[in-house]
Amino acid sequence: MNKKFLSAILFGALMVSSTGTFVSCKDYDDDIDAINKELTDIKSQLAALQTEVDGGNWVTELVDVEGGFKVTFSNGKTYTIVNGKDGAQGEPGTPGKDGNGTIVEVKDGYWYLDGKKTEYVAVKKDDLGKVKVPFINEAGMWVFYDKDGNEVVSEYKALGATYVVEADGVYTLNVPDADGKMQAIKLPTAGATLTDVELLGWAALDKMDKSLSQGSDIQTTLDIEYAFVGKIIQTWDNKETTWSAQKTVAKGQVLTTLAPNNTYLMARIDAGADAADMSFSLKNSKNAVLPVSLSAATEYKGLLSRGANGMYAIALDNTDAVYTGADKYTGQFTNGLYALVEKSGFISNYNLEVTTSEAEVVEGKVAKVDGKEIVVDNDKRYYEVNLNKDNVITFDDVNAKFVYDYYVEAVDPTIAKFFGFSADKSNGTFKVTKLSDEVTYATFDINVYKLHIDGKIYKETITIKPIRTLGNEVVYDLGNVQIKKSMKLNVSLDKMFTALGSDAEIWKNTALGVNGADATIVKDADKSEGPAITYTYKKADGSELANVNGTATQFDAVFSALDGTAATLTPGTGYTITINYKHDSNVLNTIKVKFTPVMPALSSYIAKREALWIGNTLMAYFVDPIKNQTDFASKYEMEKGFTTLGSDADADLTEITFSLDREQKINNVQVQNLANIASDNTITLVTDRDFNQDGNVTEADRWAYGQELNVKVAATYLGGAYKFTDEEIAAAAFKINVQSALKAGKIVPAAGASITLPAAAAGETAKLTADMITGYTYNNQPYSLFKEAAGNYKYSYIDKVEFFTTDAEIYTVTKDATAIKDAEGNVIGYHAEITSKNISQTTNTKIIVKVTDKYGYTKTAELPLTITVGK
Repeated sequence: MNKKFLSAILFGALMVSSTGTFVSCKDYDDDIDAINKELTDIKSQLAALQTEVDGGNWVTELVDVEGGFKVTFSNGKTYTIVNGKDGAQGEPGTPGKDGNGTIVEVKDGYWYLDGKKTEYVAVKKDDLGKVKVPFINEAGMWVFYDKDGNEVVSEYKALGATYVVEADGVYTLNVPDADGKMQAIKLPTAGATLTDVELLGWAALDKMDKSLSQGSDIQTTLDIEYAFVGKIIQTWDNKETTWSAQKTVAKGQVLTTLAPNNTYLMARIDAGADAADMSFSLKNSKNAVLPVSLSAATEYKGLLSRGANGMYAIALDNTDAVYTGADKYTGQFTNGLYALVEKSGFISNYNLEVTTSEAEVVEGKVAKVDGKEIVVDNDKRYYEVNLNKDNVITFDDVNAKFVYDYYVEAVDPTIAKFFGFSADKSNGTFKVTKLSDEVTYATFDINVYKLHIDGKIYKETITIKPIRTLGNEVVYDLGNVQIKKSMKLNVSLDKMFTALGSDAEIWKNTALGVNGADATIVKDADKSEGPAITYTYKKADGSELANVNGTATQFDAVFSALDGTAATLTPGTGYTITINYKHDSNVLNTIKVKFTPVMPALSSYIAKREALWIGNTLMAYFVDPIKNQTDFASKYEMEKGFTTLGSDADADLTEITFSLDREQKINNVQVQNLANIASDNTITLVTDRDFNQDGNVTEADRWAYGQELNVKVAATYLGGAYKFTDEEIAAAAFKINVQSALKAGKIVPAAGASITLPAAAAGETAKLTADMITGYTYNNQPYSLFKEAAGNYKYSYIDKVEFFTTDAEIYTVTKDATAIKDAEGNVIGYHAEITSKNISQTTNTKIIVKVTDKYGYTKTAELPLTITVGK
């Protein structure tokens, strides 16, 4: 653990007088000016800093400046504490410039001053595990500790000093007031806000949004491939040299594959501060530091199967330490586990096992230049690069891990000059700014100097061909596009022309501009090839072009969603069409057209006829019989319940079928045995089986009648090449209740609560007529129970109506209605005749009315009947 303090007065006084000021960055001048007016004594000065701390801010940097030191807080505010005009000059114990601090740090367990070892031990408090830091005693002398933790007064005098000690993640600012008494304030660093750190392991991470899975992508065992750089050798002439390019490497260093392999520690860090402001190392349980460099933590924004919040990635690399041999490096590794340790002393779980293995270094070859692979044109091999772009080199996947650094130079600077070639050695990039005269030179060569981790430098010569490009890549995002049998994407080139700016005129120029194009379509998920597309370019007037040229303003991309009967698209998956517009073989510019084919919503092909539904139940009543109808099966055409059901159009052929739920049972019998749905979506109730096993097949055996039957939906799109989602299919399910419109209705007295008839005179009958009794269908539509004069029922549903007495000792009734005739003997209607018996008083009784419909269902009602006497 590196513990340090800055003592300005060891080498010159800082600020002690009341005339001292706080100086802030420009952005905060107004705020700090207001504070300055209140800084009349040391207490108010400290209060200003305390306000920052109380506000939840922490110190991100504390550095020496001329005449004092500067404190930077996490909110961006900076305060510079400088020497007071009348400040007392301290007596330096070690030479140094007034007003500048010296780093005092711990190495090998001792305090070092300016890199020189003192005899004073940096001991720890056993109970806290924190460094015991020096302090100034009342005599103004620095006090250190011996190896046993006892205070030792040193020879360093520090009377009147303003000094800062950094230890265990906290800066302690000590300022003497006018009486020489020390005023102190503790300023936390980012590490002091840590509450929890969990080291998950390491991962190869080439981008911060890469999806990772714990166990497969994130591992807890890390093997570091290394090589000892005994010499830096040029392999082409075997001469020893030095190296300084993007990185500087010295003899005696140990280089690893950590950085080339994009090796990152993955950790969950919970803190009130940004982990990027913290400083970490890897240590074992014996506090031994692993000789690996850790970068600042970077927030990880990808998907992690663990689902943890506060995820950070910390890049690993070798250090710049030098060794006399590889054994001095490997000797620092132990067999134990390592934890992530913040400089404040906060320790994570021990979850990383680290081993080393000597690398068998193989030369890494150039694979791509600026992301482009080599072009093979007959006997020519070259890499194309765009003008005015910083080009980077990448190496083959297998051996790239051995390439630690590289830079490029022109093989022939004179030729390269024709192309405006320049190279940036410190960044490993090169640029060309001109196309040379192709009659003279079309290409030029560069040397790629590659330093490998074993200190060997390889030289690889590659050929570069500058090409003209017009503008940057333009992306059209069409979003979701509904799948149809024939697909057509219409794309205007206006967006491309806008992006090209003045280069649009070159694109349209007959001599220099576009005269061809190539196009590909791939599925984004796996880069597999998409469907075959026909491109038709059009002019502004809509006329078609045989081939693309500078007059084109738009194009149609036409393709089929079917290859025979097979799907050519994957719904919900993005596709990218890449079109390279060319002048001869030179690519001028590129556009990408992105789209996602999606299924139409199944609900758009299923629309209920709401009048026939109650909630999600289709009320399926047998249709009113028509003249000469002979089929009176208990069935219902379910498609009547929908205004839209599928599509017969070739473009979006959608077939929807229904089936009964095989899991549903009635009286412990599966529903599909009680009813069935045909391929034309007609449901039919089973009426010819003795389900109640009483020896008779009757209406009582029709167990599916009047029940809510579960109906499942199946749907195919474009002949079954595409499928709707399981969720949509499940959501489309409904219920059906198959009934007789008559049986589902009612029969009631026409007026009042009872049918009232006078007792007939001796030898006569009372007449039960249509105005005394009424039938109602399921939806309360009235109908007559008696035939019309012509001998037929007006309500075509009725097959017959029968009447029965409930007490033959009170009255009898004709089972069937009898004709009513006029004086000429013509039938003018029908009624039922009731013959009362010898009753002595008005009597309340009941009469049974039974209506049978043509589908074989009966509606029976027992109605109140009052027979009056003496009226």
